[in-house]
Amino acid sequence: MRDLLKNKDLRRIILAVLALLLLVFTVMKLVGSFELLSFNANSITDWRLGGKIAGISSPEEGRSASLRSFKWFEENGAMGLEDKDGTRYYMADYPNGLFGGFRVVGFSSTEKVYSVLSIRIGDDIGDAETQLLDSGYSMDGGGLNRLRAVNGRVTVMLYYDHGSVTRIEAWLD
Repeated sequence: MRDLLKNKDLRRIILAVLALLLLVFTVMKLVGSFELLSFNANSITDWRLGGKIAGISSPEEGRSASLRSFKWFEENGAMGLEDKDGTRYYMADYPNGLFGGFRVVGFSSTEKVYSVLSIRIGDDIGDAETQLLDSGYSMDGGGLNRLRAVNGRVTVMLYYDHGSVTRIEAWLD
């Protein structure tokens, strides 16, 4: 092993690989990839937060898209796809800059079929808060009947009534 490390070319290759890995991890952290990967791996939605939707790379394409029961909406500066049950996928350019694109930047639903970090509509708010904390989120305010949790660039909002989750939202900041 010592003889291998004495080889200058091999040392340069090892240093270059380590520098490349450090660069990749730094970029992923800046873009929020770790939190996003964890969020998407533990959530059940039609489209992934931070992901692209095939055939929609701009608002113009969104307006003319034909996707199952979803229709395009635009209101108060927000835009995206809305299902007939009211579930919404908000879209925008994310992240701004070199690696950006028109992506899903938000999710909102009152339907039990979806889950965010294994939290569903109807779950006990105390259990949901514990799940968020166990997933690395920190409580960041909220208000009357709502809880806000943040992990890097991912924000989760839970609305509740009588101790049960009634609405789930997730956003990229």
